[in-house]
Amino acid sequence: MTRFRKILAVGVVSLALVALVACAPQAKPEPTPQSDAKTQAEAAEEPTDEPAALDFGYANFADESSGIYPENYYTKNYMNSGNRGCNSCHEDLWELVVDRGNLVHLASTEPGYGKNANWLDCQGCHKGNPFMGMSIMDSIHGAHYTNEIFAEELGGTCFNCHAINSNGEYVMWDLYRYSPEFGGFKNASAELTTAWMEGRGFTTDTIAGITVQSNMPIEVSKMTQDVSDKKDAYSASNYAVPEIDMSTWALKVTGVNEERSFTLEELQALPQTERVITISCSANGLGSYQIQNMPVKGVRVKDIVDACGGLQEGMQSVDFFGADGWGDVGFGTGSKMNGIDTILNELDAIVMLEYWGEPLSEFDGFPATIALPGIGGGSWVKWLTEIGFRPEEGYASKWDISKAAGSKLSGGDSTNINAFSSTEAWHPYGSIAINLGWMDPINEGETLKMENGKVSLSGYAYLWGQGGHRVGQLAFSADYGRTWSYVDVPETLDPYQWVTWTVDWQPEKPGTYVLYASAIDAVEGWQKVPTPITVVVE
Repeated sequence: MTRFRKILAVGVVSLALVALVACAPQAKPEPTPQSDAKTQAEAAEEPTDEPAALDFGYANFADESSGIYPENYYTKNYMNSGNRGCNSCHEDLWELVVDRGNLVHLASTEPGYGKNANWLDCQGCHKGNPFMGMSIMDSIHGAHYTNEIFAEELGGTCFNCHAINSNGEYVMWDLYRYSPEFGGFKNASAELTTAWMEGRGFTTDTIAGITVQSNMPIEVSKMTQDVSDKKDAYSASNYAVPEIDMSTWALKVTGVNEERSFTLEELQALPQTERVITISCSANGLGSYQIQNMPVKGVRVKDIVDACGGLQEGMQSVDFFGADGWGDVGFGTGSKMNGIDTILNELDAIVMLEYWGEPLSEFDGFPATIALPGIGGGSWVKWLTEIGFRPEEGYASKWDISKAAGSKLSGGDSTNINAFSSTEAWHPYGSIAINLGWMDPINEGETLKMENGKVSLSGYAYLWGQGGHRVGQLAFSADYGRTWSYVDVPETLDPYQWVTWTVDWQPEKPGTYVLYASAIDAVEGWQKVPTPITVVVE
């Protein structure tokens, strides 16, 4: 019987419930009587078990601040933009992830690539989807408003986290900050708005002081498919991490002419294949860090089938099952969803035994994980125990599976630039099938130095590379998506790896810019929502 650790139960997060555990209310000391025999200085030198008063360094909403934005009356006194959003108090949300009983975070590694976790990194999981994580909407509110420091000492209000859009609706500040509405108008860079600004004597492009540049001038400096450094790799589990007894572990193969089970040593004795594959978490947020391009080594499923004398007649689909129980629930696996031709030929799936030249870690699925190129990490069944071929018909690709479930995975011929000021509930897959992430800069408000009038920008683009899907173009905007500049991606690049890119941008002048970027699928079109970032150019 498989024993489970107390790790990652049902893939839920305790972030919301412990969001302010570090700032638990401290007891206020009573005044020291004048008649006390010891002075306060003497008492301070003596050891004590009482907790020391802490300076948390959190933003006080009553202290007006422009934050990373140009300091003016609008950003400081009206918007108080420096004291709003998760990262105004918590520089890196990962620091708040603390396990509490069965509330254990499914991701076990801190953000890679130098990124500080923000709300966009969290929202992809926490919509109350049992395949991903519990909803944190109400629990975050409860954690804040029952906290004495937030509610009383720091003057916390709804507007620390929220904004009100032009329709009078509450939206997340961490999205609204990228909206043209933050510039003062729905169309902050439009011609009529610019005329209004000039007529009122403004010398800035927007009331917030955000600099706007149309037809963002860019040129490609580098377009590669770099292998990730292992230290930047993410690890996540779907269910609890099982303890594997290697004296009894074996990989069972059914639906073949010679059904059998392979020990690890027998798998290692089969022909070994090496390739580089991108894995992106199936809950990776918009532009988030839960992605890596990694070198893997193992046995092709096709070679395992050959070692078993071929498939039984009539087999059409294949399932994968793991010791943690994942695979039985049917999330892309376990429900006859994988067509045999897709797995054996198009994807050429691998039973992965090594990555980065070493055995898989216990957390990453030792001794074996199924590697499915072009498919989100949620379908990469870890601690693999069975490969089962079935006579039932399977789907050709994850695109087909998701469309059958009614999911819209792309923006088609445009991207939704209005999402940042909208109450629209993003589907968890809204940034998964097609996604782009900033890598340099990677965090909000970074300062970029112009050299010879240019600034270097870099990042990644990724999509589910099945059925002819590939990253065909990248698009960039510095005027809230009113105009776009495009970069073509070579067709010769491997669709099962991410595209790492570097472009040189020529800003019109120094200033604070809100940049949008989007990957464009050669088949489906734009990613649903562009990936934003705010930068300061000097």
